[in-house]
Amino acid sequence: MKRTLARMVNTSLNQLLDTKQPSRLICEKLGQMKGKKKGKRFNRLVSLWTIALIADRVGFKASARGSGRQQVNPSYTSQTCLRCGSNSKLENLLKKGAKER
Repeated sequence: MKRTLARMVNTSLNQLLDTKQPSRLICEKLGQMKGKKKGKRFNRLVSLWTIALIADRVGFKASARGSGRQQVNPSYTSQTCLRCGSNSKLENLLKKGAKER
């Protein structure tokens, strides 16, 4: 399982770096991700190992190909437009907070 997952991560990263040729890779800072199938301890171990593997490979591949690597807080990233960077919900919350002051 470990070798298969490591191979899949490497293949996916190579494809991404070959086709997109990014100047930097932006990753979310992920803590523990929760699983649902096995026991709590097993899920935690698998999750931590997977996150560590992906983080290690992204760092290695990015530096080997001359791309930078940046980690960002995952808050609101799923609501942010990747093209323009706007985040309507976050912007509305900030505007509302500014009006209340």
